[in-house]
Amino acid sequence: MTETSVRDTNHTFLQNDDSLNVETRSERLRDSFLTKQSDFYIRCHGDVPSLPDDHPIKIVGGSGKETTVSVADLKARFKTRTIAATLQCAGNQRQEMQATR
Repeated sequence: MTETSVRDTNHTFLQNDDSLNVETRSERLRDSFLTKQSDFYIRCHGDVPSLPDDHPIKIVGGSGKETTVSVADLKARFKTRTIAATLQCAGNQRQEMQATR
């Protein structure tokens, strides 16, 4: 997966080709106290599946009760919510920090 398929290259850069690790360019982080969703970092340590809406997902609760829903079921049942939250990745800006050593 290339950086351009993920984000605008003016905002982020791809760390490597082995997994999807995208960092926000530091100048984008100075624009506002709140980071825009489009500027969030991405950390993936494996493949990211692309699931069709009819893909079944089995859910097993602590009681052992299980149910199966589809991706479409989840999209229909749950509203999208917008919240302000704090997230931190210890690897953010690692490439820039290593360059100053």
